[in-house]
Amino acid sequence: MRQQWLDCSGNQSVLKECEALLDGDKANYGAQKRLIFVMGAPRAGASAIAKELYAVAVRRGVRCLALGEAPWGTNVNLRNHYLRSLEVPLLPDDFWSNELSSRPYEAVVALRAYQAVLIDDGHDYFRCNKSVVRRNFDRVLQLTEVGAKRQVFVFGLHDILEPVAIKAANAGIEIIRLSLSSMPNDERYHNFVNRLISRYPIRSDRDRPFVDIGSVHRFSNGRVGLTADVVRDICSGLVLI
Repeated sequence: MRQQWLDCSGNQSVLKECEALLDGDKANYGAQKRLIFVMGAPRAGASAIAKELYAVAVRRGVRCLALGEAPWGTNVNLRNHYLRSLEVPLLPDDFWSNELSSRPYEAVVALRAYQAVLIDDGHDYFRCNKSVVRRNFDRVLQLTEVGAKRQVFVFGLHDILEPVAIKAANAGIEIIRLSLSSMPNDERYHNFVNRLISRYPIRSDRDRPFVDIGSVHRFSNGRVGLTADVVRDICSGLVLI
């Protein structure tokens, strides 16, 4: 079950920027192709933004295709996960083909007229062998069709996605970079941690776990996603710090 988004998160401002860009018809989308990279350190909270942005798209009625995290293993072909996300019957030969175009599936995409595509854990598609990386890069560029005014978001690790953004910019793509920063150990961070704690049922004050917020911040370096993981583990009795 997806946890409710907390507006006191340090990533709230980035989420709002993503929301403003969600619909290409309303986001000052010009003639140039566009890619939006939401990047940060490991466990900075990019995946949570991707999931929340998809929920926002559904509420707004924005036609959106979401590619979830790529599964562990050898299948890091972006096209395969793209076709799987369409939730239509897949012909095995087409599904496993390395071809970058398939008319029946592209017809489905055209008919659905997606306004946004969200690629979660996008770094997974660019830290494999060079031939797959090239195919995945070409597929990402294909998603930025000018006529569709489609907003393509790529979420993931900065160190891997930044070279992809540079290469796309050199190919003539408009690049928007949204960076995920760590939260300082201040009142807002303490409020964020306390809101995280309130997610977990506590029968009585005696059962309330002790959470040293300063220690949580030192352990997580203020990264939003890692902070949420640490608080979850403390409240579940899995770890003490």
